[in-house]
Amino acid sequence: MKKFVTLSVLSLSILATVYTQDKSVVFESVELVDVITVNPNIGVDFYFKGKNFTGKVVYDECAKAYLRPSAANALSEAQKELEELGLGLLVRDAYRPKSVQKDLWECCPDTEWVVNPNESCCRHHCGLAVDVVLVDLADGSLVQMPCSFFGDPSSRDYKAMPTAEVKRNCKLLEVIMEKHGFVGLTTEWWHFDFKSRERCDALDISFQELAERA
Repeated sequence: MKKFVTLSVLSLSILATVYTQDKSVVFESVELVDVITVNPNIGVDFYFKGKNFTGKVVYDECAKAYLRPSAANALSEAQKELEELGLGLLVRDAYRPKSVQKDLWECCPDTEWVVNPNESCCRHHCGLAVDVVLVDLADGSLVQMPCSFFGDPSSRDYKAMPTAEVKRNCKLLEVIMEKHGFVGLTTEWWHFDFKSRERCDALDISFQELAERA
């Protein structure tokens, strides 16, 4: 079940393969943008470029934080509002090629942490999901949250949070992101899906391919 689309990355069009739930072949335009070209104040530090739960480097050095333009613009507005509070966003993951998801599943076939790419489509694959943490703009340090990124406990369960400060920080991130069109995942306080009527089919364009065409 494959579908071909024209993918535009920073005004560049390429032919891409996405995976759909039906057997039809349709041509349509899909656009991804690097979030720092929309707002350079947004920080990016990909979790899968360094030490992570798989025990190996998953993303290569050319990986960038790609999102659909609508999601990138909304994230920019969230960043602007947080800056008024002396805070900012640090992106830990954004668009994720479907082939990478397969690698993650092979390393960790646990649906508590990883979406099974053979059964469902994660919105990371569509450029409509982003993983973010808060930073203090005064010194660039990470703001205290319930746990480290991909740590435990990761649930957005406010009753179980260790301190009032952690609860306040987590709630602030959720409120600001929701104000700008995102919905938080209950099992991961850092994960936010962008509410969009755009069709969400899984893209599988490598970061290397995107970099070569940028």
